[in-house]
Amino acid sequence: PIIFNLRPKPQIIEVLSESMDGRAMKFKIRVKYRPNERKLAELYASLGKNYDLVFLKETIIKTFFSILKEYNQSTIIIRHRDDITEKLRTTVRWDFSNSGILLESLDFTYFWADLTREEEMNAFAARDEDRKMKKAIEEEQKMIFYQ
Repeated sequence: PIIFNLRPKPQIIEVLSESMDGRAMKFKIRVKYRPNERKLAELYASLGKNYDLVFLKETIIKTFFSILKEYNQSTIIIRHRDDITEKLRTTVRWDFSNSGILLESLDFTYFWADLTREEEMNAFAARDEDRKMKKAIEEEQKMIFYQ
């Protein structure tokens, strides 16, 4: 008999990449997954017992690179980190489900970019401004809803 562990399993995948503008970036992506118990025979036939070693890392890295090519480094840091995470999560969930793997969660746990001190300060200021603006819009929508 072939035994599969059906409990969710976490894994951290390190990705070293370049943004659209050629700047070095390093990410750690935490993914939590498990095999789909309804598709175990299919999963075993197509990817084998070590499906996570064969398919998981390769799929996430390939998908991540294709998404990352759309952005330059400063926009990733300032505005698009959540967008990238959501695109990655959606695409990987689709790829996994077609292969018999269920994605429980996917998040960035670490992010590093090769920035000058001035770029870093500008990025933090812009991110803070974005958050303040989003919060103000949410507050305004709440006030409209409750009136």
